[in-house]
Amino acid sequence: SHLSKQEIDSCREELDSKVITSGNELLQGVKGLVFSIDLEYGVDKGQYAEVTRQLAVASRNAFIPTDIVDQYDPDKKSYFQYGFTYHSKKYSARLQQVDDWLDPGFYELIQSAIKEHDRDGKFFALWPSDGLTVVYLTFKQFAQLKQARLIESEELGIDNQ
Repeated sequence: SHLSKQEIDSCREELDSKVITSGNELLQGVKGLVFSIDLEYGVDKGQYAEVTRQLAVASRNAFIPTDIVDQYDPDKKSYFQYGFTYHSKKYSARLQQVDDWLDPGFYELIQSAIKEHDRDGKFFALWPSDGLTVVYLTFKQFAQLKQARLIESEELGIDNQ
């Protein structure tokens, strides 16, 4: 429902040109549905805030963080504060990035916040994946996809069920 008719037609066209061997590949072919990132992401200031905003977009407004705090500084090899406000509650974690590998604690904090406030859905990890590949689904959507064998998911971090 988050796509226009033109975008749906474009996705169908692109998917028609591929050999699809799993439901996960089908899901990944839908624009804006699946969020995927290599955890060996980089060393830029503001990257945790940017990835958090990208996850919010991928949730299709189910996860709307505000006041994102990203104190990561690639010039300092130390711990840093990361956090956000969600449903008027502040969430914060002390993270440490090793070289250009994102600290997965940022995703665990997001899942924890969603678990506390969203009783209808969450991010589900898709596999296989070389990094973080997730789709935001309601529990009903996930159950329907799982029953139809259109999704292969592995739980990462916090489990809502």
